[in-house]
Amino acid sequence: MGNKLEVIYPSKVRKEDLRKIKQLPTDLQREFWKNDIKVLWMPYHKVKCVLAEQGRRTYTTINASFPPAVIEPLDLLLLFRPNFLKKEKREVKQFPLEGFLRELPILSLSPKINAELVEEKITILLQSTKKQLKSSESRELKKLSENAGLKRLVGFPKDLKRDSYETKESHSKIRAIEILLKEMLKVRKLPLKVNFRVKDLFYYPYLLISDQGRKEKNASSSTQVRYYFVDLQKRGLIIKKLHLDPLLGGLLEKYSQIRDILHQA
Repeated sequence: MGNKLEVIYPSKVRKEDLRKIKQLPTDLQREFWKNDIKVLWMPYHKVKCVLAEQGRRTYTTINASFPPAVIEPLDLLLLFRPNFLKKEKREVKQFPLEGFLRELPILSLSPKINAELVEEKITILLQSTKKQLKSSESRELKKLSENAGLKRLVGFPKDLKRDSYETKESHSKIRAIEILLKEMLKVRKLPLKVNFRVKDLFYYPYLLISDQGRKEKNASSSTQVRYYFVDLQKRGLIIKKLHLDPLLGGLLEKYSQIRDILHQA
């Protein structure tokens, strides 16, 4: 590679570390090396988020390979990695690998982000979330006021309890989306619109495991391929360990177009 790359270095990994990943199925851990395993360098972009009506700018990072055109707006949030901003990045001439990782096939994806489409879909999600929050809060306040007066007269009937629970459950879901949006965009208050400005490109190391050993139910010959992304940066307060990135694995299983990108790389 002639051009310099900006990368986040993987931790020093031993083969024993891979067998200690608790999120992996037991049989996969037991026969780990019988699976299709590759080192995957995933491209990410640092992104400046311009919040027009707030007059503020924040920064985050986003996966640069998975196509936003085929991904639902809510799932797009799973491509953001704001915590990558704090990780040390280094310039290299080739992808750095040590130990047994050098023996594995290397997969490097090309950055093909469509920032305008991401911006459009996230803005739709922002506006929808703000609208639902406002509507949910109004319904919740109305139910509380209605139920308070009725409770004083007749107690709290089962139907009202169920209705109150369903209202709270619906409100909790939209609140969860609000929190996720705030975290991924690094904002305290949801904007009505966000403009993305794509900045630096860098690569993050994963171990991609394709587990083809599970047969689908009611199928005699076909197998269900499960994908696991092992984050090659160890984490932990006291003991540093490898962990899965379940968000990427979930996207890969849900969208065939994303699987095609990996198969064609």
